[in-house]
Amino acid sequence: MSERAIDRIRRDLEQRGVAREFSAHLSRRLQPIVEPLDPEAYEAVLSSVSHACRAQAVQTLPEPDVPDPTSLRGLEEVQRLLGAFTDELQKLEEALETLAAYVTRMRSQTVHSRGQTLH
Repeated sequence: MSERAIDRIRRDLEQRGVAREFSAHLSRRLQPIVEPLDPEAYEAVLSSVSHACRAQAVQTLPEPDVPDPTSLRGLEEVQRLLGAFTDELQKLEEALETLAAYVTRMRSQTVHSRGQTLH
């Protein structure tokens, strides 16, 4: 294997955004494939590899604040969040029922004491 060719492939991959730890490994694997290619085909292969690396990185490292609903872990996180939201809605409903009962009681006391409707 030509170390010079491997180093060139590694640099070209890194220029396309492939992480250094991956580019070193990939350049050794790609060297026998891309070395006989013409420049246009060489560029196409490296471009494809760099796009695949970025797609893999996005798939394996989702944003920490946004659960990925396509993964099992993301689905579990969405279910947990919906469960917490349901609990909060139940608390709100209980508080509104308490307020409604209090307003009803105030209204009935006012009407009986004054003979008027509370507005």
